[in-house]
Amino acid sequence: MRSQPFFIPSVIFIAISVPIVLGMVPPNRFYGVRTRRTLSSDEIWYPANRHGGIAIAFASFVYLLVAYLDPYHDGAAGDVRVFLIHLAAWVGPLVVALLSIRRKIHSLDERARSGRR
Repeated sequence: MRSQPFFIPSVIFIAISVPIVLGMVPPNRFYGVRTRRTLSSDEIWYPANRHGGIAIAFASFVYLLVAYLDPYHDGAAGDVRVFLIHLAAWVGPLVVALLSIRRKIHSLDERARSGRR
């Protein structure tokens, strides 16, 4: 499994996501979902980072599932096709996760501005 093109980044993303999901990372400029909005208050930071950590970990698990079901073998016939499948399985869920995080931050910011919780 370690020979799969995006295995190591997927595992790293999952490992990085765990402390964020558990709320162990306070607002900072180096680690987590760091935007002007998330850094503006704890009420936005923690829910946005929890959502972001779950989304990134899920996207990584999607890739690992694809890598397990259709492994990439360097030099094998059809390796370009399989590599492109792996690339799409890596990038696609991450893009969806990032869009989901963006939407969540916007939602939390709107709630904070209107005074709702």
